[in-house]
Amino acid sequence: MLDFDTIIKEIDSKGYSLISNFIPKIRCLETINKLELILNSRKEKLEFIGNNDNQVLYNYFIEMPDLLEFVYNNSIFQLMSKLLDTDHVLTSTSARNKRLIKVLEESKKTSGIGWHTDAKYVFQNKIPIKPSFSYIVIFLLENFTKDNGATQYVPFSHKNNFRPERDREYEVDFFLGFQGDVIVMDTALFHKAGISTSKSRWSIFSMYSSWFIKPYFQFNKMFSQKQFNAFDPRLKQLLHCDSIPPLDHKNNRATLKRIQKLE
Repeated sequence: MLDFDTIIKEIDSKGYSLISNFIPKIRCLETINKLELILNSRKEKLEFIGNNDNQVLYNYFIEMPDLLEFVYNNSIFQLMSKLLDTDHVLTSTSARNKRLIKVLEESKKTSGIGWHTDAKYVFQNKIPIKPSFSYIVIFLLENFTKDNGATQYVPFSHKNNFRPERDREYEVDFFLGFQGDVIVMDTALFHKAGISTSKSRWSIFSMYSSWFIKPYFQFNKMFSQKQFNAFDPRLKQLLHCDSIPPLDHKNNRATLKRIQKLE
């Protein structure tokens, strides 16, 4: 059982919290093998897989539905319910590897390069909204070290009231952890992808937000009705099934349908 109060205090203080030994190592290894298969399959189909120094697999669960466990996990769900609201949703999820490997003839742009936040801003995109509407959960499928492209961050920058300058030199630190650890990060923390190396560094980044934040993709259209019928109600919620606006005024006029309750 996670100590939610301690985790939330750490996130408020440091901008992140590291949870040790969250995923069994055998499950990490199994997931890495599956991600390599998905990478090769999408490469053959000429689908987006990032580039030669940053492999990115959005919605990896399409080929491997069992990987939806990295979208819905009961402990993470309850943590996000305390950080955000019970009615939170998935904004985006992707498997990432900052590895130098020849996978494409032409390089394609990927996200996460240069200093940035994933927070929401107002007043001509200059002032961050606080507290944050979103948090990122990073599942470390392999060790995060300084010499294998670990994500960099600017300490305590989640307390700043301005956007980071993408190419500026800041005082930096690294998200360091072991295989199976999880890092929960405030999206207001200044961060960027680490420097790619020849060493593998698979991880899964899942961003959760308040229910009214739009997702990056139409998750509710990625599955058959038979698949949806088998999903846990909370997974359906995360995939925005409970927060889709009605077609018009002839239908139910409520966008959010509060049907889930924490046990």
